[in-house]
Amino acid sequence: PADSEFLETLPNSHNAFVFVIEGAIEIGAAEIAAGTLAILSDGVRLSTRGSATQSRFLLIAARHIDEPIARAGPFVMNTEDELRKAFNDYQSGNF
Repeated sequence: PADSEFLETLPNSHNAFVFVIEGAIEIGAAEIAAGTLAILSDGVRLSTRGSATQSRFLLIAARHIDEPIARAGPFVMNTEDELRKAFNDYQSGNF
């Protein structure tokens, strides 16, 4: 709802981000608008406040897996070779 607060405790071992779907939210002094992805810094507690209108957002948090990341377009893989194979598979209809 408008002007509401959301609190969530996140483990220190997790990376996290927020994607705002509708409205806007405040995280600290920053206002995050709809359609914006905000990568969260280290911390244990997430506190957000909604704007004057209804807001919706998606919070994603997961343990760091300590693997290499290669990304391009809609694909996220571990290596550039895996990315090329994913693009080739997609373009040839084998995806």
